[in-house]
Parts: sequence; C-alpha cells; structure tokens
Amino acid sequence: MGGTLLANVGAALAGPRNRAHALHTELAETDPDVIGARSYAMYRHRERPEEVIGDMDAFRALVGRPVRAR
Repeated sequence: MGGTLLANVGAALAGPRNRAHALHTELAETDPDVIGARSYAMYRHRERPEEVIGDMDAFRALVGRPVRAR
C-alpha cells in the first residue's frame, strides 16, 4: 500500500514540476522586475485574472487566433 501512495504523490507532483520547468525555459530571457511589477499590479487592481508575458507573435502562432494586447 505504501508504494501505491508514493506513486500517487509522485504523479501528483509531476504536473507542478513540469510547469516550473516550462516557466523557467520560457521566462529565461525576461526581466524579473517586469514580471514582478505586472504581478503586483494584477494583485493590486484585480481587473484581470492573467497576464501574457513574452513574445505575443509566438503566442498568437501557438494558439492560432488573434490575441489583443493589453
């Protein structure tokens, strides 16, 4: 039973670990002060739930539809 529990925990932690690696790769060349300022502004004003950081043209190509810049 202990092995099954640990396997479940390992599977559950794989998602956040993968997300952390993806963010690290994607944001490697982005200024952390800019990300911090945007995050703090979102926290203070709360008019939008998310922020796109990075190359908007690459993001548009990825999702295949227009995305309006903010």
